Amino acid sequence: ATGQSFLAVEAVRRCRRAVAAAPAPQHWRYEYGPHIEETRLKRTIPAHSELASWEEPQAMAGYVIAAVPAFSSNATCPTHVVSVWRASRDELVQVAEFASAECGMQPCAWVCAHLLGAYAAPRRAFIIETLGLGGGVFQELKRLQATGWGTTRRPQLSDMIGGIRHYIWRRPDSMTGAAAIQWRSSPDYRSWAFNRLRDQLANGAVILRSEACQRELERVRQVGDEFVPEGRDAEEHRVFAAALAVESWSAQLKPVFERVQGASTANTVVERMVEGFFDR
Repeated sequence: ATGQSFLAVEAVRRCRRAVAAAPAPQHWRYEYGPHIEETRLKRTIPAHSELASWEEPQAMAGYVIAAVPAFSSNATCPTHVVSVWRASRDELVQVAEFASAECGMQPCAWVCAHLLGAYAAPRRAFIIETLGLGGGVFQELKRLQATGWGTTRRPQLSDMIGGIRHYIWRRPDSMTGAAAIQWRSSPDYRSWAFNRLRDQLANGAVILRSEACQRELERVRQVGDEFVPEGRDAEEHRVFAAALAVESWSAQLKPVFERVQGASTANTVVERMVEGFFDR
């Protein structure tokens, strides 16, 4: 009656199994000061948690940090979301998730900067929704990166954040390679991002660990070519952060891993038959 479910039944079961099998997260809460260096991260209980961390940073891994500020992807969703994913050639695994409706535009930029510094890796990508309030958060982050605005510890901040590899948006129908920094939603691009996420969830390449994100996934419905959340507390920013992470992984990191590691090797009779078909 309300539209087509975002995920098929088996994909929903796969997500539930992945969330159930996830390690117990550590729960944290930010206490913001007047400057970024005076902001503190403190352990807390799940009921007061803003940041859940399922995995400590790994020095040799690749990471995608995806941010969806409040009222950006969805004009009625008040939650700031910053989602962190460990990336390899074949998998994208959720390792941390910040979600809060209480922080402002500047604190959200500080959270992005902190998680970019905490999950530093040789191959790291950052993508943020710049529609609406997201544009202001992105501007705050660029100020921090460029000039150390708002802090007296510019060298330390630069060392912490490092070089950010921003997502580069390119028009798919352009022959001139027109490009812009970061993601800005439109109806077409939102639909593409949601469909890419659905594909990767269905084939098992994306592994969720956030129960809240899983609940949002199960409440998203497809109505025509649009994806809308339903229910009394209809939110989708966790889901859209996951979709942006998949977009960044597919466009920025996965091609690098494939060049470095080469193509996968078929192990079964069926895989060899399919591989032979494509070789011909």
